[in-house]
Amino acid sequence: MVALYIMSLIVGGGLLLLSLVSGGEVGEAEAFEGGGVEGSPGSALPLASMFFWTFFLAFFGLTGVLLSLLARGAGTLLTVLLAVGMGVGAGLIASHVLRGLGRSEVDSSVRPTDLVGRLGRVVVPVGREQPGKVRVELKGRTVELLAYGDETAPLARSQRVYVHDVLKDGSVRVVSAEAPHGAGPHIPVL
Repeated sequence: MVALYIMSLIVGGGLLLLSLVSGGEVGEAEAFEGGGVEGSPGSALPLASMFFWTFFLAFFGLTGVLLSLLARGAGTLLTVLLAVGMGVGAGLIASHVLRGLGRSEVDSSVRPTDLVGRLGRVVVPVGREQPGKVRVELKGRTVELLAYGDETAPLARSQRVYVHDVLKDGSVRVVSAEAPHGAGPHIPVL
């Protein structure tokens, strides 16, 4: 039985190591799993997943080897049951997590709703009828936007502002984020 555990550990661990060294490229596993196509065996059944069998073999083998060496009195049946349970658990979790990661998308586009409520700084002075520019940090990057003020007094360069509206042309309306006459910070209603 120990030979089976060792062989499983070598095959499963080797596939995991190969995946890590190759940068996680799926290659043949994608074809085996149906390429993520709806209705393919890999998308419906975790047992048809290459990820499942790789992790099953690695954790089945690892658990079997460790229990055989460290807990000799545990008995063969208990060792087999624990190794199978650990392999199935690891395989199901890995298959589910890796399939979910394959479907996730990263969206770095800026939508108007992402701008409302953001804190920024005036780059070019902004007035009610005088367009200027504000700089806002959004999704890990700096965005400069054409802006109009909503207050009667113009907003000066370097003044902190809140974006409270996005106009149809993509420009924004801003209000001062600095305290008027020491009354505390201006908090816009969203």
